Amino acid sequence: MDYRALIDAVSADTAAGDPMWTDRTVQLLEALEAAGVDLTGKTPQSALDAMIAAASDHPGMARYLEDIPGYPASRAMAERMLGYLMLHVGINRDKASLQDEGNGNQ
Repeated sequence: MDYRALIDAVSADTAAGDPMWTDRTVQLLEALEAAGVDLTGKTPQSALDAMIAAASDHPGMARYLEDIPGYPASRAMAERMLGYLMLHVGINRDKASLQDEGNGNQ
């Protein structure tokens, strides 16, 4: 997964509305990139599992997990928050993909 391109797409998405969601999504992508965790094909539950596994070797991921509302006390709340952020990532990944196709890049 090309996290740099996604970070750029999320940061440039002024239509996203609330800047809090943009900031949280960028923080997620930066933590995933640094830890080498790929979201491709993951559900919020499996993504959270992968992030927890990576946290022991990647302090940035451990710090990110501490900032997820609900984690670790309420896994369901943390998964729900992660699901929202993953949705934001997916929307921007799709936009970037469509833009690439429109520019003749496939």
